[in-house]
Amino acid sequence: MRRIKSIFIAMLAIFSVIAVYQVEANTVASSTLVFEGPLTYHGGGVYSGTILCVQDFDVYAQVGSIVDSSASSIDGNPVGSDHDAYPNWSPDVPDAYDDGDIYGGGYYALNLSGNSWALWYLQTPGDPNSGPGSYNGDTYDPFYGYVYWANMYAREYGQNWEQNWSWGYENIDLQYPGFTMSIASLGSGQYRVTLTPAPRPMIYSEKPPTYGKSFCPLSKYNIGLAEELSVTVQDLLNQARTLDADISEVEELIARAHELLEKAKAFCENSQNCIAGNVLAIEAQNLLLQAKELLESMLS
Repeated sequence: MRRIKSIFIAMLAIFSVIAVYQVEANTVASSTLVFEGPLTYHGGGVYSGTILCVQDFDVYAQVGSIVDSSASSIDGNPVGSDHDAYPNWSPDVPDAYDDGDIYGGGYYALNLSGNSWALWYLQTPGDPNSGPGSYNGDTYDPFYGYVYWANMYAREYGQNWEQNWSWGYENIDLQYPGFTMSIASLGSGQYRVTLTPAPRPMIYSEKPPTYGKSFCPLSKYNIGLAEELSVTVQDLLNQARTLDADISEVEELIARAHELLEKAKAFCENSQNCIAGNVLAIEAQNLLLQAKELLESMLS
């Protein structure tokens, strides 16, 4: 998870007995991620680039979910009402930012690329150009997913903090499926990006009560995103076909996504039912994201 944990993981059991920790509940505020640095603006509210985290943060864990992490003093136990899967760490991620404490910092950065986002644990602290580290072919990106630019929402793919680190595996369920995103200009091409744990916007979780045409631009936008993602997935599929791998599951996901996408286009034609078209476009995106993850795993 972080460098400091790899140093102290063997001593965790001892410290959990002899040390007295100041236990504080994780909050949305303490679990908010903040990044600053240069981004490229592509118009339409879309940005790209890799920028450094500027504060340490907590993981807003799902109450009642089971903790899977040898770095946590409650490994194998459920998360309490405090949303804290790491009661022995405050904050949970103390080396995200180099604030002069004993943990060091500068290890985390936000990568925005097209319609994707990821939290990278950098190979070289403080250098966003160094890319993420890895272990046994598993990229160090405990958070990653899809950006819905129209609603400025960053969906976390598995809705969890998950990573296979060199010292062990972690899987912490999140209370919310992702983060609301805000991007503020700091001038001279520099930006501040804030990711705040939050439920998905209503249009992604429940059907609105009306069929107004106001949803047509959004549905067409999401159809376009699905089509762009389909091109990316098809490129990966072509690469996977050169390998000795079973791609039947991926092909099924892609076929289902294309079927939903065609239905979405039909609903949106002449603004017949844009809300239904938007829902189907989002479902197609989700299926294509699953296919993308499977293909990337095969190709890594």
